[in-house]
Amino acid sequence: MKSLQTFLLIICICFSNLLLAQTDDKTEPKNSKEQIVELIEKSRQNIESNQYYGARKDLDDALKIARNLNDDRYRGLVYCKIGNLLLYLEEYDEAELSFQKAILRQELTNKTSELADSYMGLGDTYLKVYKFDSAIKNYKMAQDYYEDANNVESLLTATLKKGIIHYKEDEFSFALEEFDKCIKNAKSKDNLDILSAALIHKGHIEARLIDLGQGSRTAYRGFVIAEENNFTEVLKTSFIIISDIEELNEQSTKANYYLKKHIRFNDSLNAMKSNNLSTKKRLEFLSNDQTER
Repeated sequence: MKSLQTFLLIICICFSNLLLAQTDDKTEPKNSKEQIVELIEKSRQNIESNQYYGARKDLDDALKIARNLNDDRYRGLVYCKIGNLLLYLEEYDEAELSFQKAILRQELTNKTSELADSYMGLGDTYLKVYKFDSAIKNYKMAQDYYEDANNVESLLTATLKKGIIHYKEDEFSFALEEFDKCIKNAKSKDNLDILSAALIHKGHIEARLIDLGQGSRTAYRGFVIAEENNFTEVLKTSFIIISDIEELNEQSTKANYYLKKHIRFNDSLNAMKSNNLSTKKRLEFLSNDQTER
């Protein structure tokens, strides 16, 4: 009888341990997609806090998990996030490589909006290094995929960027066409970021080629929206555009004022980057292995 009781006790202990192990597997999954999502979110928070090295480490950890899972969607997604971070830090060669790897993986999935994001990032990279034809090509690819995914907000962004390239290339009729699309759709979607950028660039063209007064009013409308909402990326270019418009208006004092604001604003942004990414950390950042496995 005693032997039977002992036997039953051993069975109960083993069964309990098995249940606990199964419970642990459910509550603490290893190399899970949830961990990847959490690391991507953590990297976003680090970027907002200007902790770029920490953000890169989070993304590298997420990439390792995606590789272990052999998941093309998440590998592509993480490569895109790394590309955007490298692009922001002006490491354009590395950014281009990351976006290309992202596209290679994402073309194997049906996540069209995520694939569009990578084409958009690659277009941004080419824009920064003045490869305008390549930038336009990738923006068009992004537009097609955003349309397929019915992602109206991102489609607006791609349209704006195409307009900016035409603007930089002095193809003003094409630029105005894209900016007018942005203004119309941004108003209907209440997208003030896109609206302000489109108004500022359109106003600059109008001031130079059509009517100085009309162009000034258009550009200042966009500038006020950007200032009121602290749209950093829009303000980076708006100060120099407003300065040029005031120069056309023969208002030298105002022109110099906005030119100085442009210089101070961009210097402060660059200093913020430098302070949070020392030379040592930059080397560590760039030495991280992106080799596909």
